[in-house]
Amino acid sequence: MVLFTIFFKMKTKFLLLIFFYSFLRFSFAQNYSIPLGGVGYLACDKLEEAIVSKAKLVKGWDDYELNSHALKRVKFYSTRLYYNFALVQFKNSKETYVFCGISNNDIVLFEVMIETGESPGKMFKKYISPYKCDCN
Repeated sequence: MVLFTIFFKMKTKFLLLIFFYSFLRFSFAQNYSIPLGGVGYLACDKLEEAIVSKAKLVKGWDDYELNSHALKRVKFYSTRLYYNFALVQFKNSKETYVFCGISNNDIVLFEVMIETGESPGKMFKKYISPYKCDCN
């Protein structure tokens, strides 16, 4: 009976750990509060500031590297919880657009495709634009 109780408690803790990890990793596609340390819902410009100050720059391309008619700058950031963001600027706008919860696979595919000469605009549309943040 004692062994059963110990096993049950361990199993419960293990299941809670799996649930917590799953929650952190997948369930807050638009809730960037947790990965940025509890900043809450922000306007896009404030979210951009929080990302730049609290997340780590992973990879970025400027205008001359992208060689794109539409894209001016693309930068990927990652938090300690492995939650990824992209900050994107277009040539026809001074505004920076924020994309949240980008998968590691899509970041790698975007990078590989850009470096092999694929169209940056098409790669943006395929690998980044589906992750537009819900901010104003």
